[in-house]
Amino acid sequence: MTIKYKNPYGDSSFETFNKENVAFVDKTGFIEVIDHLDTKYPVLLRPRRFGKTTFVQMLLCFYDISFKDKYNEIFKGTNIIGKNLPTHNTYHVINFDFSGVSGDNSKDLISNFNHKLAEAFTNFNRRYPDFNFNCEQEELSPSAFIGKFFSHYEMYAKAKNLYILIDEYDNFANDVLSNNRDLFKTITQSNGFLKDFYKTIKTFTNTVVAKTFITGVSSVSLDSLTSGFNIAENVTCDPNLNEFAGFTKDELIGLIEKLVDTKALNTTAENIAEIMRQAYNGYAFCPEAKHTLFNSSMCLNYIDYISLKKTIENPERVLDPACAFDKSKVTDIISFTPKNVLKLVASEFENTGEIVISELAQSINLNQLEQYDLQTSLSVLYYLGYLTIKNDGVGSRICLTYPNKMMKYMFELCFINVLIPKLEDDENCIFDITSMLRGDNSLDSFIDSVTEYLSLRITNQHLLGFNENTIKVLVRAKLEDLKMLSVNTEQKLTVPMVGEKFADLVVDNQKGTYYLFEFKYFSKAKAQQQPSILQEKIAEATEQINCYKKALEFEGKTLYSYIAIFESINCVHFEQV
Repeated sequence: MTIKYKNPYGDSSFETFNKENVAFVDKTGFIEVIDHLDTKYPVLLRPRRFGKTTFVQMLLCFYDISFKDKYNEIFKGTNIIGKNLPTHNTYHVINFDFSGVSGDNSKDLISNFNHKLAEAFTNFNRRYPDFNFNCEQEELSPSAFIGKFFSHYEMYAKAKNLYILIDEYDNFANDVLSNNRDLFKTITQSNGFLKDFYKTIKTFTNTVVAKTFITGVSSVSLDSLTSGFNIAENVTCDPNLNEFAGFTKDELIGLIEKLVDTKALNTTAENIAEIMRQAYNGYAFCPEAKHTLFNSSMCLNYIDYISLKKTIENPERVLDPACAFDKSKVTDIISFTPKNVLKLVASEFENTGEIVISELAQSINLNQLEQYDLQTSLSVLYYLGYLTIKNDGVGSRICLTYPNKMMKYMFELCFINVLIPKLEDDENCIFDITSMLRGDNSLDSFIDSVTEYLSLRITNQHLLGFNENTIKVLVRAKLEDLKMLSVNTEQKLTVPMVGEKFADLVVDNQKGTYYLFEFKYFSKAKAQQQPSILQEKIAEATEQINCYKKALEFEGKTLYSYIAIFESINCVHFEQV
């Protein structure tokens, strides 16, 4: 099979997709949805690397007058082409992209912000040579700089016909928040340059600005935007826009069919999509969502990987480096949250896998909050993509859960690291994996090193929230830190005559040998109350591990399987089964 299409991974230049035979998911139907929104100034938030920039570039090609002669070429074969909407190529569009703005102080931030403005103005000059705006005015404040542009446009167009696109409105602010909270407060306060910038845009909606479209990741900076530009409306949870970014399963299958030689891999596009589902799917952005969504960048990266390697791989091992969900982001959020709130969240997720709040925080003002409350903390985690909305069928409340296995693990690990802090020399506490690396089956020294690590890290005050899941997550994290083994928790297994099962821990030494673990846990108090608990846990774990060993995933492979029973932090029974 000859692959005729190019993978759009890392490419958001919608203008050239058709011309260069780049495969893409047709999202043009959402242009009509945007045209019919009740607001002319929507704000639409989605997690990082979800396809927002490509969508913004599509809007630029559709609305901007300078693309009118290329309309049929650019939109050939799309849903929008035959509708001939009256809005196509009728506006002058200015497109701002604030990703990449950085700085260690206000002066540097403003300078870099102005540089991004100048880039957009230069691009506008290029599309409209007779506009001839002087872009070399970066010594001005951002509000004065854009004000000069608006005044120049007013003389040029003599009409209210400017469409402003702002991509990644909060990108730099979120990075500043992670590294310097005081600086974040400075730039977002009532007299900060961000509020002034958006106030200027609002002022010129009376004369030159016809519409705006703003994308970003979270609502942490939205207070700065909405205070200065209070006519903007957050439409993030509009059910009609749920699928504007990301891929549905059908959309993903269509892409795979164009980009992967499935016959050479002896599989189908449907099967590849199913393999990707647990790691990359599960996102929904309103309670009424009809479909969950795959993270588009992660999917395209995986498709690129299997096409290049010509083999199917576990998606959890193929993490998009550009998408790498930074654990520090979750840790930052958690560090701003009181311990009693964290324990409540951890308990709810441990018991039910979900948590309910009345509504998402629409804008979050960290100049007024020293710590996140429950609603704020969970809302930020949702906006960043670590949690997602689950339709539980109960009214208008918001039920939040993990979107997929990968996010579940990261979420749990970050919570554990805050509630049970790492040791000062944690990196020097190394598990003994010598036998695993050799492919041997004697792992007594490994489990001894696990017990020793837990005894050093877990104190009496930590035992209240300590459980089997804590053991699994900590063991996986320590093994992954060594970067010598492939490790997976809750790995899906297909057992003949039984169905799907999920193993606690599977370790691949990447030399042909697999290690399968089943963990059980009970407290010292439980042992005193129920003397038979150890034998019951041994029997339960043995039955489970014997079932998992029959999984199709282990056929023809060298497999060693073990049960490990913990009383508190001590492994009281370890056995190869």
